[in-house]
Amino acid sequence: MTEEITNGICYLSLPIDEIFIEIAESGLCKSLLFIEKLKALTLQGYDFPYAWKISLESAVIPLKKSEKERIISFGLSLGRSDSESQMRLLKLYSVQFNTFAEEAYIQRQKYCTTAIFSGLLFGGAMFILLI
Repeated sequence: MTEEITNGICYLSLPIDEIFIEIAESGLCKSLLFIEKLKALTLQGYDFPYAWKISLESAVIPLKKSEKERIISFGLSLGRSDSESQMRLLKLYSVQFNTFAEEAYIQRQKYCTTAIFSGLLFGGAMFILLI
C-alpha cells in the first residue's frame, strides 16, 4: 500500500483522498476493512484527516493501542509536506509497518502452536477419561 501512496503522491500528484479511493476500488488492500469506510467517508465529503481518524477508530483491528495510534499518525501526516519529504516518511512508515507485520506473524505462529498442543492434550485427557 505504501508503494501505491508513494506513486500517487510523488509521480501522479493526486490528492491523498483520491489515492485511497483508488486503493479501495482496486481491491489491493481487501484485508484492511477500514479502507472501505475511509472511502465512504471521503465520498460523503469529509476531509481526509477526519475520515482517516474516524475510520481507524471505529474499525475492529486487533492491534495494540500504540500501533493503532501510529497508524493514525501516519494517515494524518500524509499530504502535509513536499513530495521528497513524503517519500522519506513513507519509507520510514513502510519499515515500521513491516516490523508490526513480522511481530504479528510471530505471535500468530506462537499461539497457533500453543492451541494445537492444548487441543492434543485435551483430546488425550478426554480419551483417558472415556476409557
